[in-house]
Amino acid sequence: MGIRITILCGLAGALLVLPAAAATTIRGQGSGGANTMYIEPGHVAMRSGAEGHALTIFDAAKDRMLLVDRARHTYQVMDAQRVQKLADQMQQMRKQLEQQLQKLPESQRAAMRKQMGSMMPGAAKPPTVRIERGGSDRVNGFACTQAKVFLDGQARHEVCVASLDALGLSKAEYQTLTGMFAFFGKMYGKVSAGAAQLGPRTTERLMQELGGLPVRSKDLQSGKSWQIRDVSHDAIPANTFQVPAGYREEDGFGG
Repeated sequence: MGIRITILCGLAGALLVLPAAAATTIRGQGSGGANTMYIEPGHVAMRSGAEGHALTIFDAAKDRMLLVDRARHTYQVMDAQRVQKLADQMQQMRKQLEQQLQKLPESQRAAMRKQMGSMMPGAAKPPTVRIERGGSDRVNGFACTQAKVFLDGQARHEVCVASLDALGLSKAEYQTLTGMFAFFGKMYGKVSAGAAQLGPRTTERLMQELGGLPVRSKDLQSGKSWQIRDVSHDAIPANTFQVPAGYREEDGFGG
């Protein structure tokens, strides 16, 4: 009896330190440095910045994003309620800007709106987006389909999109990724309609139209680029999608 209890206790202890089930890990390198994305059905975690201090965690079930600062041991929660709060703050800022703009000559108002883009009152409507499929290519061994993204008829991005099979992504992982970019799109759309078209929603649309994930991208205006380095499907620590213990929650939206 004593031996059985000892074995059970040993198994229980082992279970507490076992890593999570295998997940997909995507490592990339861009103009801003190295970054790593961990994906499992329902969760995505992204590390970037110096020594991976910036950590973003997406929870599909709760439809929220956790913005973690590992250098300061703090985190912020971004959900529908907080996004709306941010949108309300931006709306108030737009009203204040409009009051200031009315004091300027019309020519200066137009120049200011053009400079600030969709953040300014009276800005133009979001650009129309068109994706033009190109030929095939390979990025660090991953077969991909080239494409150009046009905004209002002008080429703005060059990408290469790899299929789920090429990356070893499951359908559940892929759906989690599209959910994350949809969340980003809704968030940016609340703040700036134009911004929603330029980033996450464009990525979401690329994924839907080309049936995969970008493994290389280049902004044709800024020249900034990113490409995949490698992909693995090994087990990862169980706390990968959790805020580290002892971190303090901050409200980054004014109270």
